[in-house]
Amino acid sequence: MPTWPLVDRQQPRPQHRPPHEPQRNYQQEPRGNGFVYVSIREHQHAFRGRLSRVVLRSRRATEGVERAPRLFWSSPGPASELLRGEEGLEMDEINPGPQRLSTGAVGSSACRGVRGAISVDEPADAGSLAGAVGEMLRQILQDNRASSEEIAAVIFTVPEDLKDANPAAAARGHGFENVPLLVVREHGGDVRVARCLRVLVLLNTTLGQGEVRHAYLRAAKLLRPDLLAAGAESP
Repeated sequence: MPTWPLVDRQQPRPQHRPPHEPQRNYQQEPRGNGFVYVSIREHQHAFRGRLSRVVLRSRRATEGVERAPRLFWSSPGPASELLRGEEGLEMDEINPGPQRLSTGAVGSSACRGVRGAISVDEPADAGSLAGAVGEMLRQILQDNRASSEEIAAVIFTVPEDLKDANPAAAARGHGFENVPLLVVREHGGDVRVARCLRVLVLLNTTLGQGEVRHAYLRAAKLLRPDLLAAGAESP
């Protein structure tokens, strides 16, 4: 039975084994015209050496350069103290788990959908359409304390009796030139109100979902009697 040479434990790296002596924790590597068995620990030493050199070069490159603070909160308004302290949080200090905003956090905004509808007076020409569109959009902005700059998009739907109407052109005449506008033709649906123009406004606001005010005007009020009851109860 062959005897194995003693291994010097004081050596910083383990010794190579000849190719005819495979051992546990060693792997075969090509060397020259043959193969040798190299210790896995030797690979670990080499990897740590390369990693330490990379870290050293990174530290030298950033030496003397002041690190810019990176805040977790990017909202234009003040963030909730639950997520950000007075000085803010570094990115590395943030818990990678899911973050949940507290209800009613100051400065937090969301894109809310605001519904509206209005009946267009006869004759349904460009003048009466422009008046109805302007009245409806002004009411929506006034009730939700918003401006046209905070609107992400506006979608109009026109029924069969307003098939020739273009409410998007009328909205651009009321200060909505930079707002994306879309007109969709209705197919069926509620026909209780004649010449009823409907709208969906996508509004960026700090209001909660229950605080959004919808606008159903003129003859379109009967489409949402629940809103009339809520408006009567509110102070």
